[in-house]
Amino acid sequence: MASGVYQFVRIVLSGDLKMGLILAFDPGGTTGVCIIRRELDAKTFAIVEALEIKWKDRFDVFPLITGYTANQIEAIVIEEFRLFNNLALMQSQINSDFPSVRIIGFIELTCSIMHITDRIHFQKPGLRLQTSISPEHKKQLHSVHVVAAYLHAKYYVLTHRSTGV
Repeated sequence: MASGVYQFVRIVLSGDLKMGLILAFDPGGTTGVCIIRRELDAKTFAIVEALEIKWKDRFDVFPLITGYTANQIEAIVIEEFRLFNNLALMQSQINSDFPSVRIIGFIELTCSIMHITDRIHFQKPGLRLQTSISPEHKKQLHSVHVVAAYLHAKYYVLTHRSTGV
């Protein structure tokens, strides 16, 4: 264990490590955000921040992402949005200004400015249903939007190798 910690410290001090932060978004009129950090074993993670961004505060996405350096961010995970003809009427999308699409574009622009577009990962909405909330994280997840972002982050951790350590 000590040698693993030593190696981690050495890598951090040399600047060779992406810190393993995964920023996950459930975009919409209310955007769920869950920022997690992979642990050294790369299979478990800790929640760094879990929050909602209301539409009136949507521009807060920019400082939220740019508050981290490119070296700290392993991935930006976004629930993809698709409008299907048969669901448009049922989901009140007629005359919509499509807040999900606008938030996604804003996230992509922010990533472009930071030169990290290669770290954007879109996930189909149903993929989050293939995992569940870990008991130790339940208290930090206070809304359906935050839970959706958390589940996308967790699915990413379970299906992608760490690019950090």
